[in-house]
Amino acid sequence: HYCAQHGINPVIEPVEGIEEAQRRKGNVVYSFILNHNTDEVKLQLPDGKYIDVLRGRELEGIITILGN
Repeated sequence: HYCAQHGINPVIEPVEGIEEAQRRKGNVVYSFILNHNTDEVKLQLPDGKYIDVLRGRELEGIITILGN
């Protein structure tokens, strides 16, 4: 797969209506997860801790992303 060959490792499994984009700055990877659905979606994050930079809080486990 193109992504694996180029060091792109998605945080989430593909889900209908969910978009994930990644940006790198130095050794830091920023993942943006967007919900294009009208309903909220629950997603399982891989093991580890993540930071919601918009709200300044730590995330882990199952997260809920509101619909638009």
